[in-house]
Amino acid sequence: ARNLRGEFKYNPTKQNLAKSLKYVPYFTSNYTRFIVSIKDGTPEYIVIDYSIFMVCLTNFVSNAQKYSSGKIVIEASYIDGFVHVDVIDQGVSIPFDQQSLIFQRGEKSRLNKDLAKGQGIGLHSVAKVLKQAGGRVGVASPHRWEYDKEDGAGPGSRFWFEMKDENQKKESLVSQQLLQHVKN
Repeated sequence: ARNLRGEFKYNPTKQNLAKSLKYVPYFTSNYTRFIVSIKDGTPEYIVIDYSIFMVCLTNFVSNAQKYSSGKIVIEASYIDGFVHVDVIDQGVSIPFDQQSLIFQRGEKSRLNKDLAKGQGIGLHSVAKVLKQAGGRVGVASPHRWEYDKEDGAGPGSRFWFEMKDENQKKESLVSQQLLQHVKN
């Protein structure tokens, strides 16, 4: 989402949401841990910046693998013109007082120092690029797991992000133009 000069450039394109989600687990070391779910009412095609979408999704999936040992759910829904994606794990939950900090640069898990690899910039990068693109990001932890719970699994966390479906903007503009034309 950046050009050669390092400037942010938003580039929405039409994407098949189901195909985009179903292949993500195969980029990981253990794809059998994943459950991919798309809620009713979610459109098959969306218009988003695919590179931003994949950066967010792969970061959340990678973190879920690092900080949990059970199943991981990738769930998509559609709310008021926004594509909403949850990545839900069965790991150690994040204390409430740390939840506002984890999206800041340089912050990483203080819960399990052995697992906390990296520089602590992944979640910060996700939050920053989503904000520039008009999206949102968040976490809910602990999260109530709605699937079969594995032995030794923790209470879990639900990381989520939302991106505006640019197709909605175009359809809304066309509808307004048609309405204006009919009024004239």
